[in-house]
Amino acid sequence: MRVPVNWLKELVETEKTPQELADLFVNHGLGVENILRIGERLENTIVGEIIDVATKAIAVSIGKDSFQSPITNRQFPNLKLGDKVIYDPKTKQILTKNEIGLEGNEVVLLPKEAIRGEKTLLYLDDYVLDFEIAPNRGDLMGMIGIARELACYEDKEMKLP
Repeated sequence: MRVPVNWLKELVETEKTPQELADLFVNHGLGVENILRIGERLENTIVGEIIDVATKAIAVSIGKDSFQSPITNRQFPNLKLGDKVIYDPKTKQILTKNEIGLEGNEVVLLPKEAIRGEKTLLYLDDYVLDFEIAPNRGDLMGMIGIARELACYEDKEMKLP
């Protein structure tokens, strides 16, 4: 079970670092296999905005410049004008989840308020705790369960959305 640290901190207010959180969970008997940094593969990427959707290519604007990406509308029919995406200026391509270390082959859509040309890390830099959940702990197979555990460990209130 993978848990984004920023999302966990939205549910339970804590100042702990990802490593401190992992240690806390391990000290209470929950296995944390790994701590992943999502932003690691985003160091040189920027926010691109879809400005043209054609059948053979998609045009992306990164501020003053715009580029044609080999990703086509047939591959990703859900892309539309104005969508903000992760763009790699070195390869001149829109990146998919697989290419940044996430599961799935979809294009990652950034928040609408993302500013084209800015570094993607401003919007996606996060750590993920990779838990090893025992079969008898089905209550921990979701964000609410993990947040409930953290709230209990730190004697804090959990904020449900």
